[in-house]
Amino acid sequence: MPLLLLALIFFVGFFLMIGLLLIPFHFTVYSLYYFLTVPVQLIKIALNPRLRANHSLEHATVNVIEKKYGRQRISGMARENGFILQGHISPAIVEICALEGLSRMKKGETDLRIHPKCGTSMLASNLVASVIFLVLLWYFQVFTLFNIIIAIGAAYLLGPLLGRIFQVLFTTSSQVHHLEIANVEFDRPPGIMGFLAGPGRFFIRTVSTPIFKLPAAGQGWEKYG
Repeated sequence: MPLLLLALIFFVGFFLMIGLLLIPFHFTVYSLYYFLTVPVQLIKIALNPRLRANHSLEHATVNVIEKKYGRQRISGMARENGFILQGHISPAIVEICALEGLSRMKKGETDLRIHPKCGTSMLASNLVASVIFLVLLWYFQVFTLFNIIIAIGAAYLLGPLLGRIFQVLFTTSSQVHHLEIANVEFDRPPGIMGFLAGPGRFFIRTVSTPIFKLPAAGQGWEKYG
């Protein structure tokens, strides 16, 4: 029995050691992946004003919900024709808070478009960790756990700030005056034997209202949007 226990400890220790030795290599691969893909994702969002506007409205809605009802476990995703929310909240609350969020943003409360738990902050953290790790790797020319710890620490400290900057500059927009909420679609997945139903899934559909400008003499109306 003691021999079996010693053998088990040996094999567990051996595989843990191998895992620790491979961590820098895995982190290098992930760093290269985030370094190459995160800027592309940010650029794609930045070049899509409709997606940025709906992303802003998504954040505004969640901010209003949390202000009224406290922290909620809500996830969201912006689309070109609206945005998705998922959580244990009622359809009436979602609709009321979405309308309020849009109204308040149109009145100038543009800070509502920023949310600290946005996935953009995670992208920012990953990008910071990747860049710092790759710089340290290039400078010291060696894979070490110390470099990983520095990179993760920097990402933890700088990620939230950089995430906010990314939201302001690339992934959200204060220009929501052309948006209107068309309807709120609701779906709750079935639970087990009718009990413990999963979180509700909401799609808040938005439309762009046309913007007209006065025609010059002898010209017809011109529509934008």
